[in-house]
Amino acid sequence: MVGALGEAAPGSPERRLYDEYVEAKRVTEASSAYAHDPSRFPLTGRGIVNLYALFTETITQVINATGRAGVITPTGLITDSNTSALFSKLVRTRQLCSVYDFENRKQLFAGVHRSFKFSLTTIGPADSVDCAFMLSDPSELSDVRRRIRLTEEDFLLVNPNTCTAPIVRSQRDWDIVKAIYRRVPVLMKRDEE
Repeated sequence: MVGALGEAAPGSPERRLYDEYVEAKRVTEASSAYAHDPSRFPLTGRGIVNLYALFTETITQVINATGRAGVITPTGLITDSNTSALFSKLVRTRQLCSVYDFENRKQLFAGVHRSFKFSLTTIGPADSVDCAFMLSDPSELSDVRRRIRLTEEDFLLVNPNTCTAPIVRSQRDWDIVKAIYRRVPVLMKRDEE
């Protein structure tokens, strides 16, 4: 059926539809090739690619060594396996200042579903990461019980294979999680690549 549209008379609605299809296909293929270029996106240009991951990786490549940048992304940046290489690099090179995880329950972003999770992430030099998870309002950041400081060792204790963020509600919850992980061995540790 698509081929038949391509044989329609020039200028006809069918031919315009076919031309739009060809152009959209070209743009999609070129965008995919660009996003999967390992010289451009070595950490996030694999598998299913999300623009927020590519954008964040670009920030890490262009930011000054002593500079900082803040990004608002889906929480997947700090929790998902397809962004774990980028997040792990930020943690291991001590280039992560803060991560504040929110749910959109109070419609902080109008028009975005209430269950959508996003994070305010600050990239830049830091010895530990100021974190708060499962927040629903920015005012909750002033509650010191909700904030925790995590080091590279903390991230690796809970998620030694991916170095992704442990999602906990409070410092007390983190203390319990940390105590458990210190007593229970890792079930499967992948070899370093």
